[in-house]
Amino acid sequence: MSLCSMGHRAYQELHRQSSFIVDLPLSKSICNRMLICMALAEGDLQLVPLSSADDSAHLYQMLVDYKSGKTTFQAHNGAAGFRFMMALLSAKKGQWTIEASEQLMKRPHNLLADILRAQGADIQLTPNSCIISGSELTGGEIEVDISISSQYLSALMLIAPLMKSAPQFILPLHKVSFPYVSMTTHVLRDFGVEFERIGKKLKYKEGIFEIPVVIRSEKDWSSAAFWFELAVLFQGQKFIFPELFAESLQPDSKANDYFGEMGIISQIQHESLVVSGRPIQKKTLQFDMKHCPDLFLPLLLACVGLGQEVKFCGISHLVYKESNRIALAIKNLSNMNVQCSIDESGTFFLSGDQKISEEETIIDHGNDHRMAMAFGILSVRFPQIKIPDMSCVKKSYPEFEKDIAAFKQHIS
Repeated sequence: MSLCSMGHRAYQELHRQSSFIVDLPLSKSICNRMLICMALAEGDLQLVPLSSADDSAHLYQMLVDYKSGKTTFQAHNGAAGFRFMMALLSAKKGQWTIEASEQLMKRPHNLLADILRAQGADIQLTPNSCIISGSELTGGEIEVDISISSQYLSALMLIAPLMKSAPQFILPLHKVSFPYVSMTTHVLRDFGVEFERIGKKLKYKEGIFEIPVVIRSEKDWSSAAFWFELAVLFQGQKFIFPELFAESLQPDSKANDYFGEMGIISQIQHESLVVSGRPIQKKTLQFDMKHCPDLFLPLLLACVGLGQEVKFCGISHLVYKESNRIALAIKNLSNMNVQCSIDESGTFFLSGDQKISEEETIIDHGNDHRMAMAFGILSVRFPQIKIPDMSCVKKSYPEFEKDIAAFKQHIS
């Protein structure tokens, strides 16, 4: 009996006790920070547990090339790797070029480039590259606008010990994704570099890069969020995530709480996080995406699949991701006969009890890995939803298609 012909209630009962194990990739956010620090500590990059994400593989290769004396690097489509390398190379005397995709170069990098220029580097941004003339950066008080991305501040923090004067970063009132700055602080501390927060300043305190005794790595919560979406849509199905822990540096570990409001139950068993969904009494849910923007799509599409009413705030910076995730999500959902709206305050609203069209719908993911994965999960429950080319998911989760195919086989 196929998923399409099986009644919803019978399907849930049939699979109520089944389990599915998901071996998630390592966090690319932690890996990327570890790689930069290891390079600056002049350590062996192979000591860092490498995420399978293309973004981490490309940063690793750029650092290998840098250590071997090359001056031209390939960032491909990885924003964090591109911005971290821009900062590192700006602090090193020489002429450097970082080549990147047009999609990446259309994303905002000028706020970071302007700071590095003011610090003494010469930077030219072209439609497909960043050309850098590096020098010793001056340091001192530096105002950092992180209303679009916290990666600008993380990039500067990673090169703080290379600056002539100890930097003091002046933080703005409006900050997005700020827990990622905390992640950077923890990784730097692993390597002997200390920061302290004093009022609105984040000050480089002391330390030079030293290779840590313990090398940090974690399974990826951003990838786990898509499986939480699936757990919401397949209530009663048990998912097992080896070595995924609720206590995490990753901001997207907030998925454990947010999806909990949608009926997800999680518990630690034998060093694995075990997750399953259950029905909840419908009410209007509200989520703040200011510091965990990558949870927006899996949360939204889980609500679409349930017919659950939801409001999202703190989403303004989502327009600067691999796609304009707000506009593209609205477009794709409209094609599925599901309507959303945004009010004057910027709050995103999805009304409840909307029915997904039974007609075939081709999703435009805009080469955005998270857009493709979120709709890919929804298509498991609603197979009339079609995702054309899923190759973009390699950016963060190369095993995604294989793992989803294994799950489909598991429930067939």
